Amino acid sequence: TQAIGGALGTPLVPPIPIAKLRAVHKYCAQEFTGTGAHEGIPCRPLLEKVLETCLHMPPHSKRPMAFSRLLEDTFGEDPPIQPLGCPAETCRHYVTMSAWDNTLLMGCLGMAIFSVFCLRPCAHMAVDKCKKSLTNQRNHIRQMFEDTHRAQRGLATDALTTSTRSAARSGY
Repeated sequence: TQAIGGALGTPLVPPIPIAKLRAVHKYCAQEFTGTGAHEGIPCRPLLEKVLETCLHMPPHSKRPMAFSRLLEDTFGEDPPIQPLGCPAETCRHYVTMSAWDNTLLMGCLGMAIFSVFCLRPCAHMAVDKCKKSLTNQRNHIRQMFEDTHRAQRGLATDALTTSTRSAARSGY
């Protein structure tokens, strides 16, 4: 929107090279950041103009891609990972989301804090309780096995003692 609006002096016609777009962004950042310039100039376009450009992309223009600059800076001109495409519906939701962005940020932060300080200790207690239950169950099964094994050995010992006594009486 800045380049099409003529931020560098003359309006640029799409398709606009990425280097030109970066030059426009750099120029506007250097010249107008912190100056208190009001919206409506090419470097500070009105929201309505930005939405109009977003909803009705000029012919031969690529749709914006999320994280394209980061991927390009990290991997070079041909990144192995494709950036996320921004559908036209994104523009329609921009106004709503920008009005709620601080609320959503605080909500997500609150949920993260709640998860760490409330849910995590509860999860640890549940895991410990489950471990104790499994250990008690395993110990109970082992005790039953040992009792059964002792009982069988006791019967075998009694049978051996009885057969030895019988053999002794009969003279073997």
